[in-house]
Parts: sequence; C-alpha cells; structure tokens
Amino acid sequence: MGDGLREADRLAARLRLISAELHDEPASVRQAHVDAEINRALDGRSHAERRAILEELKPMFPRGWGEAPAESAGGAGGARNDTIDPEAALAALERDAESMSDSERQLVAARLAKAGYIAPGGRVGWSAETEKRLRDALGTRANGPLDPDRVASLAAMLADAMVKLDRAAWAAWQEIAPRSKVRQKARFSDQIVRFVSGDEDTPRVAVEGDLESTRMLAALLIGSTGRSGKAAWDHVRVLLPEEIEQASGARGKHRKLWAAYEESAATHLSSHALEGHMKSFVEKFVQDVMLGRTR
Repeated sequence: MGDGLREADRLAARLRLISAELHDEPASVRQAHVDAEINRALDGRSHAERRAILEELKPMFPRGWGEAPAESAGGAGGARNDTIDPEAALAALERDAESMSDSERQLVAARLAKAGYIAPGGRVGWSAETEKRLRDALGTRANGPLDPDRVASLAAMLADAMVKLDRAAWAAWQEIAPRSKVRQKARFSDQIVRFVSGDEDTPRVAVEGDLESTRMLAALLIGSTGRSGKAAWDHVRVLLPEEIEQASGARGKHRKLWAAYEESAATHLSSHALEGHMKSFVEKFVQDVMLGRTR
C-alpha cells in the first residue's frame, strides 16, 4: 500500500467518524468539521503529497456522501443517513488500528464516546507493549485472545489484595521496628490512584518500585519467622544449668548457683524479653537485606 493510499484510508476513517458523530447537525456544520479535519491532515505536506492523498480519497466518498438527511413531510429531521456504510467505517478502523499512535487511538476513542458508541472515558484496547508485559506475566499458556472486561476485573482484584497486603506488611514492620531506617515512601493506594489517573509525576517505574518494596518486605517478614526459632533459642539457652554453672563458676555451690540463676532469669526469662529479642532479630534480618548489608 502506497503512502498516499495509507494516509487516505486513515483520513477516510476519521471523516466517517465525524459524519457519524454529527449526523444530527446541519450539513454546514458537518462540512466545516470535515474541511477542518482534511486541512489538518494535509497541513505541512508537499503539494505532491496532498494531491496523492486527495486523489485516493475521492473514490472513497461517492457524490452526496455526508449530505443532510432528507426531512419528512411533517418537517421532522434526524433520519439516518443511508449513504454512510458502518461496515466500511469499521473495516477502515480495524485496518488502521495497528498503525495508529496512542494519541490517535485516544482521539478515536473520545469521538466514539461522544457519539455514544462506547462508554465515556473508555479506551480502545491497550498498547502492544502493555499486552506483551501482561502475557509475559501470565506465562506461555496465555496465547489466545484476552477478554478486556476480565482483564479489568483481574486488575481490580489484584489491586484490592495488594492494597490490603501493603497496609498489613508496613503496619507489622512499624510495630517491630519503629525506629528503623526502612520506611514506606508513599501509601500504595495513593500511588495507584495517581498512576491510573494519568498523573505525569507518577510514572510506571515509581509504582513498580513501591510494589517491589512491599513484596520484598512481606517475603522477608515471612522468611524471618523460620529463622526466629534459632534466635529465640540463642536468647534462652543462657538459662540452661550448664550455662549458668559455666558463667558463674559456682559448681556444687547451690546458694551461689541459685542466685546466679535468679539474676539471669530476671534478665532473660520473661515474655517481654523474649518478644523484644525476636523483634530485634527480625528487624536486623529485614534491614540487612533491604539496605544491602552483608550478613
């Protein structure tokens, strides 16, 4: 397909959309919009390019296309313009969809929404890069077509679960290590609202960074529980008789041995002491990994 024909096809699709959108408006209004769209498409092109596009455009619009619908005998207007071929307009959109830029897709979506063909604020499909990232995340079995409604439903479920996990993980960390240098930069729920709303100050990498921080924190909190048993044992093993005997040097001297035991028990053998020791272990374990320290 030549450049002139390709551009003419894309322009024709936009002109058909304009005509469909403004079919209830007077012919003069529709013509003004059509002229403006054609001028916009030809602006900045050479004379030869303009001529090639217009020549390819002519046969796509038979004489009388886009004229005002005839009024009935009673003077009521608004009848459908039968010269518009919906199938041809749809085919042109489908043919040009892959070559459209994101801004062109958004323009088409906005006009379709204004004409009542799609819900206001809706987007037509998603970028090829986003679809590839989604398929990569889903694995090799996601080779067939994707249902947009179910993709959106899945995103809603995952967002809800992630917001709850984010709150729980950071709340637990705050209780364990209130003075730690590891801190949450921003609430995840606020971040995703800004991101999906198109906030330019919240790029994808920022959301990915927050997700990774929460994922790592949750994984480390879970992983540290498997190691905390050894930490607890290290804490209470000083209460073993042999440990006390070795520390006090009071072998066979029961009074002195018991006094040493009471002193050690007062320091170590309490729920507060054991809880504090385990929290210290978890804090150190998490910080060493998240702050890149060598353990």
